[in-house]
Amino acid sequence: MSDDEREDVGNGGDDAQAVNAVRNAEEAAERGADVGAPAGGAGGDDAVESEGVNATVTADAQQEDATDANAEGDATAAAEEDSDDEDEGIRRRRRKRAMALDEEDYELLEDNQVTGFKRKEKKKRIQTAAEREGATTAEPRAAGTIADLERGLFGEDDDEEAAGAEGEAPTAAVQAPEAPDAKHAVAYSDDDDSEDEMDDFIVRDETDGPKESKEERQRRLKSSIPGLRRDQLQDAADIFGDTEELHRMFARRNRVGGVAESQSVEDLAEDSSDGEDGEMDDFIENDDANAEDYERARAAAAERRAAKVEQKSARKSVGGPAEAKTWASKAFEPSVVKEQMLTAADDQIRETDIPERQQLKPRPASAPMDWEHEARWIYDRLMGVGSVQKGQPTPEGALLLRGAADYESEEARMNREYMLEQSMNELPAEEAEAIISSIVLFLKLTFEEHLEVPYIGTQRRDDMVLLLRGRYEEARRALDEDGGNYERLLRRFDVMYAILDWDDRYVRLELRKSRLAASFNAIAEAKADHEHGQVARQLINHLHYATMDHFVDDIEAKANLFFKEKLDGTSRRPQRRTDYDLHVAKGIRDLVKMSGPTAETLGESLFHYKDSDNLADVPPSELAKVYLDQGFTKIEHVMEAFVTVAATEIGAEPTIRNWLRDKFSEHATVSTHPTPQGTEIVDPWHPIAPIKRLKDVPLYKVTGEQFAYMMEGKRRGLLKVSIGFSKVRVEHTLQEMYTSYLSENESALANEWNAVRKSILEKALNEHLLPAATRDFASMLGQDARDHMARTCSEGAWSYIYCAPWQPPRAEEEIDVRVVAAVAGSPATFVALDTAGELVDYIQCHTIGRNLGGPRAAGGAQMNSQQDELQALMNFVVQHRPHVCAVGAIGMDARRVYEVLTATVARIVEEQPRAIPEEVSVIAVEYVDDTVAKLCETASVVKSEMPEQTPVVLRAVALGRYMLNPAAVVASLVPGGEAGSLPMCPLQDAVLSKDDRVAIMERQLVTLVNQAGVDVNAVCAHPWMAGLLRYVAGLGPRKAAVVVNAVRSHEGGVIDNKVDLKPSLKETVFRNAAAFLRVVGGDVLDSTRTHPEHYDKAEAIVQNALEVEDDMTTMDKYDKERLIEQCFQPKTWETKVAPLILEDYAGYLETEAGMGKLLEIVREIRVEMRYPFKEIRPPWVSLAPENLFSLLTGETPQTLAQGKLIHCTVKKIEGPRDGRQARAVCTLDSGLIGYVDKSDVSDNHVDRLEEKIQPGQVITARVAMDGIDIHNFTVQLVCSGRTLKPAETALWEEHMHAGERNPYYSMEIQDGELAPKKKSAAQKKKPAFIKRNIDHPYFQNIDPVAAQDKLKDADIGEVIIRPSSKGVRNLSCTMKMYDDIYKHIDIREGNKGSGVSNLGLGSPLIIDGEEYEDLDEVMARHVEPQVSLVKHMLRHRKFMGGTKDEVDAALKQQLARSPSIRPYALSVSYEYQGMFCMSYIRSSSGNVHHEYIVLTPAGFKYRKMVFPTVDRLLAFFKVNCAKPPPGHDPNPW
Repeated sequence: MSDDEREDVGNGGDDAQAVNAVRNAEEAAERGADVGAPAGGAGGDDAVESEGVNATVTADAQQEDATDANAEGDATAAAEEDSDDEDEGIRRRRRKRAMALDEEDYELLEDNQVTGFKRKEKKKRIQTAAEREGATTAEPRAAGTIADLERGLFGEDDDEEAAGAEGEAPTAAVQAPEAPDAKHAVAYSDDDDSEDEMDDFIVRDETDGPKESKEERQRRLKSSIPGLRRDQLQDAADIFGDTEELHRMFARRNRVGGVAESQSVEDLAEDSSDGEDGEMDDFIENDDANAEDYERARAAAAERRAAKVEQKSARKSVGGPAEAKTWASKAFEPSVVKEQMLTAADDQIRETDIPERQQLKPRPASAPMDWEHEARWIYDRLMGVGSVQKGQPTPEGALLLRGAADYESEEARMNREYMLEQSMNELPAEEAEAIISSIVLFLKLTFEEHLEVPYIGTQRRDDMVLLLRGRYEEARRALDEDGGNYERLLRRFDVMYAILDWDDRYVRLELRKSRLAASFNAIAEAKADHEHGQVARQLINHLHYATMDHFVDDIEAKANLFFKEKLDGTSRRPQRRTDYDLHVAKGIRDLVKMSGPTAETLGESLFHYKDSDNLADVPPSELAKVYLDQGFTKIEHVMEAFVTVAATEIGAEPTIRNWLRDKFSEHATVSTHPTPQGTEIVDPWHPIAPIKRLKDVPLYKVTGEQFAYMMEGKRRGLLKVSIGFSKVRVEHTLQEMYTSYLSENESALANEWNAVRKSILEKALNEHLLPAATRDFASMLGQDARDHMARTCSEGAWSYIYCAPWQPPRAEEEIDVRVVAAVAGSPATFVALDTAGELVDYIQCHTIGRNLGGPRAAGGAQMNSQQDELQALMNFVVQHRPHVCAVGAIGMDARRVYEVLTATVARIVEEQPRAIPEEVSVIAVEYVDDTVAKLCETASVVKSEMPEQTPVVLRAVALGRYMLNPAAVVASLVPGGEAGSLPMCPLQDAVLSKDDRVAIMERQLVTLVNQAGVDVNAVCAHPWMAGLLRYVAGLGPRKAAVVVNAVRSHEGGVIDNKVDLKPSLKETVFRNAAAFLRVVGGDVLDSTRTHPEHYDKAEAIVQNALEVEDDMTTMDKYDKERLIEQCFQPKTWETKVAPLILEDYAGYLETEAGMGKLLEIVREIRVEMRYPFKEIRPPWVSLAPENLFSLLTGETPQTLAQGKLIHCTVKKIEGPRDGRQARAVCTLDSGLIGYVDKSDVSDNHVDRLEEKIQPGQVITARVAMDGIDIHNFTVQLVCSGRTLKPAETALWEEHMHAGERNPYYSMEIQDGELAPKKKSAAQKKKPAFIKRNIDHPYFQNIDPVAAQDKLKDADIGEVIIRPSSKGVRNLSCTMKMYDDIYKHIDIREGNKGSGVSNLGLGSPLIIDGEEYEDLDEVMARHVEPQVSLVKHMLRHRKFMGGTKDEVDAALKQQLARSPSIRPYALSVSYEYQGMFCMSYIRSSSGNVHHEYIVLTPAGFKYRKMVFPTVDRLLAFFKVNCAKPPPGHDPNPW
């Protein structure tokens, strides 16, 4: 047994390695049996000394083999006779080991009190040399037999009795081997818990050589698997032991002659033993053997091997292919196998020469292949045919019409725009046919040649010119005469991806039609002469012309009406029978057919404007009498059934539904209005405010974006949406239907039938046709909404990845950038990354980013600590010499970190300028969007790469890497699905699923990565970038792993040529990927975007440029490479390559060589010779001020905008108290600073600012016009009475949404917007009060009981101002605090008049000594702050509903569950209404204490102190709860 094998077993490796070790031991035993080891002592010592564990494990086999060998005396005969015994012995020992109980099994049996078993004796291990030398006091051990040794090592064997009966057990003694040197001895502990039974028996002999050191092992691991970090390999080795065998198994699992995928570990062992048995058979030596003996031995070995192969094949075929397991399933858990993509299905994807993304989302095999028909269908959809918007093209269709084309001049673009205006947005027939032909070619390349969009868009763009019309910034500018301004630009391939999306819908539609057609054909054949057969044939004809899903819905509606079988031919499940079914069963349908035109006839008449002359000869009542014996008791019931059946069939007729759908799209309207809840929540700055109140918007003018917000508002209960005809349009539609359905005869009979027919049409229209049309168009608008949100999310996803890596401003050449990235927090974390993005070092600072100054500073110790950390940070930056420092822009703490880094860089410039890298003049400090880095904290891929790092370090590393390669960092979020959590558009969660958003991000990554290119060797050397390979054309997670393995298997872990990857990727996949993979340092063309299939064109360009007479195709490789490299030199390129007229060469390739259009390809080749893989992504752009403001503050245009009402807390008063410059300083919830000038506090003159505003007070204010300073992070506020009135908000609403901005936006309050007013349920005796003449929205002349009754069903915080029972000099304000809890606020009036004027409102208004000008100011400064405080209290995590007794019981239950905690809770006081109660338990006694909290405009008053927030109150309570309340009075009043 080799050293590595001993180490595998001894270290307790994984299952595969353990099986490997046992297999080697058994093979050694078999080899010993073949050569005929002697019995007794002759083989004992040698076996123990030479084979160690193997001799011990295979003791039974050696004894049997030795006895047989001595009995026969012939090696050949022994080999023939012992074969079956060996196999049986091996199988017996395997079964024994499999059924043996280990220590954990015995403990489990004992824990469950299971008796009747005997614990197996613990196996003794062989003593090491050092232990033998140290055991001086031990008595010498007598030599025992082999059987004794077996019993000592393995315990009693069930087979020993049988063996003893046969007399075959040997009795020779086994002597201990000589003790090796102590320095080579390896000691193993008796209490080792390893599950591997071999661990206790390993003895390292001095002949084994010196033990491998840790450093040598690390070097060996690093050299064997290039690309993996040494610490990762060492961790794997420490956990699993030597993993080399497992790596070898994986590497050769699919190689020719290697391990087959379906082979099990046991099969591997048998295969190995077969080979070694054969070798032993070939080299048997016997002095008495002759040539004939050798031939017999070889024949016997061959027969034995054939028998084993047959036996193994039979074993595999028992379960069939479905039960075959992969090699990995034998060694790993199923979840691990699936996660690591090692299943048979994954290997099938790896082996199939089709792009992985096409395999994961394959086109159905039964999908139609009529590319011409599909291309025309897709073209119609792109141009808006059949859409809700009446032929308005989709955004991608608009690109085909008005998108910018490469090399198109401004004049040509203007001429095209004029032509489209004249032709009503219709392309010339020639161009339309050319586009359809391009779509046909695109579909063929995609689904027949299995090429992906990046390849088609770059390598076949000469044929895709019309499909490459796109955004203006993506189009190449018109070329100069010499073509010197040729440029490469980043493209999005919008039209091509839209074609793929429409192809998916087309396939689903056609497959659905095919299934229905098959069902209808079966029905038509089975019931050829029946009415159902005729209906089936009609539906087949309708299917032929169905081009949209709603047309097929019409057909299915009629089929479901007539056919009681499922459309696949099976019977339907029992369902509730409809009225139509019941009436048809009674024969009413016969009456329908004989009394007037059928539904089919009506449909034809509506389209051709024909009237009906079909009229029954008898009145309806006479015909109805016939059915009185069919279960109907009255003629009226028969006529109702008749109307129901006829209306149902009209409502299900496809031609009629199609006719109405045309009318509906032309004349239907959409209206919205808010619900009572929406009226309260949706202010002019709410996301759904633009569609809050729309009136009669034409259906075809509703966009997908608008409908998305409508559906979101409806889902949240904020909006009511109605789609349909107006009453006038309904009447007009009925009149059109009357014309085709009613009889024109003038007679009493005709009038009777026409009256019935009118009832039929009204019922059909109102109950069937209009609801169906509404559902259809709602579904179509819903699809438009999803498409719009998908496009918007695509833009959002693109914004995360499209930028190039950061480079210094005005840098002439690209440099390798080092980054220091910082994440604010407690502590703030700073990491240093090298130019490859690998983590070099990091520090954490606990005081940096925190505001330690000011009057509340903790003291000088923390300030000194901060100075120390600032110096440590400076040393950190100086040591690592970054080119840029990145600060994660999230929260106001990040702003302080940014300021610290900026000051640190300034100090470095002054004190240590040599620390600044040579490539830059100053170290840049940049804010970076922290959104992506934040998700990396928990991303599975990032955590698996650096499992030893904390989440904040992972976040900081991701932030720095984002500056080096944004796409690579985002790519790491896709496998675990974290990319779906990135904010991409406002309604992404409501419209698109997380999987949809991940798929959108994958598509954007595919688009970008292929155009930017991937350096294969670089990404394989750095795992954090390896994720980019997944998005190379043709590749995916599995095939990318194939590339990584192929690269790492090369010498040094790098490849020199792209062609080296072709055997691994195969032809089609390599064709897709080759142009986008970059290999630096080998073939010079491999470092360009030139596809290997075009290298011959590149060589032709070189040959013509350098005027080489010899044929380069026959040149030596190195001579050819030298010539090509010469053309890459700038001077040679400018003088010889650039002047080439490539148009002539491209014409030659197209006409004479027959290679097709290649002009764009040869242009690309020429430019790549000058600028290989030049960066085409736009340069890194710093965050815009408005985006930075939003990231740092968390404020959005919906939460903070000019004109919006907000709540803020007054902190202090600045400036002279009685001067004009005085102002109040406030803080918003986001941490922003707000200012209220003295002139904006009141409509009237104010002498002192303190008269209106006090520090600590929560006020309502409106953001002033242009009051948001995004650069200084301040907000200007106003809170005068006039600006706080609802009329001011209405003015903002009209300005932002109505008028010219949206002519359909209505400012009129609609029915249902306001909550209905309920009358008092119980009339009680009303206290006397005097009605007042006060005009205010909140004032009502009611008593307190009525006020509470009105507020009973209102929301928390609703208010009613009412007359006071104290007289005309007082008012009362009743506010709802909680269910059945109200607070009454007394308002005293000043400057009251006499007489009638005494009933008016006095001024000022006084509450608790505070004066207010009017009721608006009372609401804004006194009531609304209390409402805000109440809502914050009710939302707090410690608030508990219920009475005092219920809260006390809940606290006692918490104490019982967790005696170590001291529970407390906040609740509403039912004893003292208008107050809150603090309930808490201070000790283990369980006594509940209660204290009360008063609600004031400035905050919560508790223990004679006012707290602006609940959290501050609780913080004070936690510190002072043990102290007695002031005055020991629980009632603060």
